[in-house]
Amino acid sequence: MPPKPQVFKSPDGREFTNKSEWRDYMMATFFSFKNKVNEPEPLVRLPGSIEGQMYDISDCENSTLIVLDHSEQVQIDQCKNCRIFIAACASSIFIRNCENCVFYTACRQLRLREVTNSTFYIYSMSEVHIEFSKGLKFAPFNGGYPDHEKHLKTANLDIKSNLWYDIYDHNDSAKTRVNWSLLPEAEYEEPWFPLGPCTPAVPRTKPGGVFNPNNTDSNMQSFSLEQMIQDSKKLNVAAPPAPASAAAPVAAVPVPPLPPVETTTAPAVAAAAPSACAGKVCCGAPGEVPSTKAAEEEKVKEVLTKFAAFKAGDDLGSIVHVSFSLILPTGDSVSVQDLFAAAPVSGSTIRSIDRLQICPTGCMCFATYWSVEEGNQTRNTAVLVKEIGVWRLVHVQISAEVPV
Repeated sequence: MPPKPQVFKSPDGREFTNKSEWRDYMMATFFSFKNKVNEPEPLVRLPGSIEGQMYDISDCENSTLIVLDHSEQVQIDQCKNCRIFIAACASSIFIRNCENCVFYTACRQLRLREVTNSTFYIYSMSEVHIEFSKGLKFAPFNGGYPDHEKHLKTANLDIKSNLWYDIYDHNDSAKTRVNWSLLPEAEYEEPWFPLGPCTPAVPRTKPGGVFNPNNTDSNMQSFSLEQMIQDSKKLNVAAPPAPASAAAPVAAVPVPPLPPVETTTAPAVAAAAPSACAGKVCCGAPGEVPSTKAAEEEKVKEVLTKFAAFKAGDDLGSIVHVSFSLILPTGDSVSVQDLFAAAPVSGSTIRSIDRLQICPTGCMCFATYWSVEEGNQTRNTAVLVKEIGVWRLVHVQISAEVPV
């Protein structure tokens, strides 16, 4: 008798025999806010509903969107006149093409592209990167909820290291601050407590309260980079992270556990809304025929493999974006120039890719993968963008080393 097919069940009771279809449904239904327009009440993901998964917000307008749980990576696109609360992101929050919004975000690094006339109350362990943006105002994170401190710790975010005021504008080499400003304290809005008043987990700090070695002169930068690498090697953990646990819908109701996440193959990406190029990936070079999702995933894997194998003497120009940054386990940010200065003698290899998710427009990809070097392994998260038909890395965050 042939074995029964494995059944994958979602928290709302739907069953799937195809794991890719189950993943797509989970991402579209429980790990995203999409096409939310003029919502009369705040939409809330409650504590325990995300538990380290990636999260996606896109095409929303005149709505309040709240994620009260820790997440792996967050992408926010095409939002207008929204209030958005992201509680604890273990790596990067990437916000693009948004306008007239108020954001409350806590993450390891915040990256903004083509964002206009918006205010940010933020916690960031590394400097904030902005591109092609204007009319931005920044202030320290100013709110919370009862489980916030626990979720920040789970995401390995050190509340003492908030660089909310350290803004790097890639389109302002003269550092005139023409595109952004720090919000005067007298203009801060009242703290945002989505679940009612509580003691904030993130202290409200003054500008300049945390030393950032990347703002020193070039000699000090080189010394600091070497020291950062040594510090990161001291951050050992007992074992690789466990697979993500159960996800829950918006309402706070008991849900059955989800099947464990496999870590040997890349999952399918979230389902995109029907369009003229449904099933294809765009953002290519002029005249380029859109390729299949599977073909684009292979291109991304090739970029990740080349980056993992990087060593002294190699050229990264073809696979990294001009705004590329590397985040070490200590939370420090390393530019591509500093990476060349401290290139390893030998590269590493990719052991497995946990997730590989290309956004519906085909212009951005999130990935998590394990790399192995000299008997140690690290878990890495990466963000890539596709421009003129070429995938390039804009951000990589590495975890602490774990013995193989």
